Amino acid sequence: MDVIRTRQEEREYLRKVIAEWKRESFGHLLKLASPNEDLEYRGVMRFFFQDAGANMAQKCVRVTSGEKCGGCHKNPGRKISPGYENAFESNYSLYEFYQHGDSRKLSKEDRPLVVQLSWQKDGQRRSIYTEE
Repeated sequence: MDVIRTRQEEREYLRKVIAEWKRESFGHLLKLASPNEDLEYRGVMRFFFQDAGANMAQKCVRVTSGEKCGGCHKNPGRKISPGYENAFESNYSLYEFYQHGDSRKLSKEDRPLVVQLSWQKDGQRRSIYTEE
């Protein structure tokens, strides 16, 4: 059975999770702010990019907990290839790669910052945009 929390309890829970994240320095999240009254929080994430030739690059991007994969391609796309955000959005997909070698393609509804915050439960992963 799911635990039903008030908005204030949820905010306190998020604050604790974020504080633990900061203490433990999990993943590739560089900065993370406490949630606001609407339970939204902001962070700076490190995204990795891999093209068809297996070349790798990395960029740091500001994101919010409300941004979905379907809408957050433009910021990393702008940083990795200025002027080609739309081509980037249609040619790249975001995957989370696990330490043991498996991967999962994130759906357009997944929220990268929320996904990364959950990583502290089961180890190191990376967010990698891979050219399709």
